Amino acid sequence: MKKQLIAIALAGTFAASANAQNVTLSGLLDHGVAHQDNGSSTFTGTRGNMASTSNLKVNITEDLGGGLSFTGLLTQEFNITDGSHSDTSAGTPTDYSLPGANGRGLNSFQESSMALSHADWGSIKIGNFGIASRDASGVGRFAGNLGRITGAVRTNGDKVEGAIEYTTPKLGNMVTIALANANQAAAAASATVPTDSGIFARFDMGALSAAIGQTKRDYGLTTGDNVETVIGAQYDAGFARFGLVRGTDNGASASSTNTSLSRLTATTGQVLVPIGNGLSILGGMQKIKNTASTVDASGYTISLRKELSKRTLVQLYTDSLDNKGTILVSTYTTGVAGKRTSNTGVNVSHSF
Repeated sequence: MKKQLIAIALAGTFAASANAQNVTLSGLLDHGVAHQDNGSSTFTGTRGNMASTSNLKVNITEDLGGGLSFTGLLTQEFNITDGSHSDTSAGTPTDYSLPGANGRGLNSFQESSMALSHADWGSIKIGNFGIASRDASGVGRFAGNLGRITGAVRTNGDKVEGAIEYTTPKLGNMVTIALANANQAAAAASATVPTDSGIFARFDMGALSAAIGQTKRDYGLTTGDNVETVIGAQYDAGFARFGLVRGTDNGASASSTNTSLSRLTATTGQVLVPIGNGLSILGGMQKIKNTASTVDASGYTISLRKELSKRTLVQLYTDSLDNKGTILVSTYTTGVAGKRTSNTGVNVSHSF
């Protein structure tokens, strides 16, 4: 009898341990109908990923006891129009409506990471993911693909392979600091394996949030180090929510020399105004320019949004991107170098 009780107790212990792990599937579907005029041709038809990029996420969490927890994340982006999940132009400035855009498309997962976290000690995250310093942890960006810093600034893409990132617990309930390091694949035949390092800080006080991040890629070559700096801020005034993101890139790469560097700057601003009954108006602008003026583009978007539920959003939008430079910049819309591109359409996004 005693042995049976012990067996039952052990079985209960193992069951409790197994139940402590939580695996959930979440994601987003984004699709609609649009008309585009890029100055050279027109297109009317279905188009996905205009508001946000469709994705599937597998989230894994487990309470390890003593305030320690484990988390894992697998994320796959795709285009609902044709089911594609890879981008042949990965690693270059590209249209963010494409799945796996800008250096994330040749992997099976856009993110594959795991982390150990403790409320008093902070967290350590490893894997393939976008480190906090790359986009100021999303501060100032709440407009989906519109608010993502252009691929022209993201010289090294969004993700960082082989990354390890330590994030402090919130200091004084206001400040969070993150430090990251990673070894990348060689960017050129003559390049040694470059190393990325990043530092990030975020400040939260009530309705105001601000963040700054800087990422340096050391090629180990005489071409110099690539340095990206991103600053973000957002403020919720009640009647409207304001966001601003500014990014700079010094232009260094494994295939360019210091004498030919051209500093590039991108600025994105956005405002979301609720008008009642689930309706809101979103406005945004973006300006991208380098010191050589080969990259020179500016754009705007305006959309009327209706929340059908907490998870389903419909929006009627119009946007424009004017490429004045000789190098094409594509951000939340495709385009043609030297010409203006405009889009008008209706879009549905559903999160689950």
